Amino acid sequence: MSDEHYEFVVPILPGQLEAWKNMINEMKTTRKKEYQSSRKRLGITRERAWLQRTPMGDFTVVHLEGKEPSKMLQRLIASKDPFDQWFSKQITMIHGMSGPPPGNELHLDIL
Repeated sequence: MSDEHYEFVVPILPGQLEAWKNMINEMKTTRKKEYQSSRKRLGITRERAWLQRTPMGDFTVVHLEGKEPSKMLQRLIASKDPFDQWFSKQITMIHGMSGPPPGNELHLDIL
């Protein structure tokens, strides 16, 4: 069975772009092992995040792959793991989210 995919977009709150960049940098460097362990534990096999700059502000475009990736944030919020708790706090501060993103609707899937 192949991995499921899940995409969503969340705003970066005004004044939080540098905090977002710092969080991403930590996950790629000093917290990389914790990050990888977290995603494995949460069933995520791939995570990608883009910075999307628009006239309406900055956004993060997120792509997740794995087992039930749409439920990853619910599992993350419930986790007692120190890295997961750190990540949840970062998400709340940077994106203003304290729960999963609103659902999305697929409207085009052709090739």
